[in-house]
Order: sequence, then structure tokens, then C-alpha cells
Amino acid sequence: MLSRTDIKNFILDVESKFPVDKWEINNIHIWPIVRLDLYFYLIRKLEIKKKQETEEESTTKNSKQNINFFSFSISKKFSSFSITPIA
Repeated sequence: MLSRTDIKNFILDVESKFPVDKWEINNIHIWPIVRLDLYFYLIRKLEIKKKQETEEESTTKNSKQNINFFSFSISKKFSSFSITPIA
């Protein structure tokens, strides 16, 4: 599931395939409770996944910037050396 719409459609699909209106325990309809728990669980998973992807992109970008800075720093240090031939 890639979005909240996917989650909503999944829950609606469950409701259409199963007799959720008849799920009862001690005359208490449990589907509304299960539906809410399921929805928020899937939302949490989706948000965690998005956060991890964002952090990975940020880490990759920072790594590239660090490599570029490191390369520049090394080349700057070596350019300060003067090479004199030994006779």
C-alpha cells in the first residue's frame, strides 16, 4: 500500500468481501473497533516507510556532498606542495 487511498480501498474491499456487520462478541459489534485499529496501524506503517525513504535520500545526498568536499579538500592540500626535482 502506497497511500492512504490504498488503505481506504483495502478496508472497503474487506467490508465488501466479509460479513463484518455480523462480527460480534457478547452483542458488541467488533468491526468498527477492528477497522479503526487496522486503519491506524497501516497509516503508521506507511508513515514509517515514507520517513525511512526520506532519511535514505537525505543520507545519500549528504554522502555525495561529503565525498565532493573531501575530494576538493584533498586536491587543495596536494596543490600546495611544490615538487622540486632532486639532483
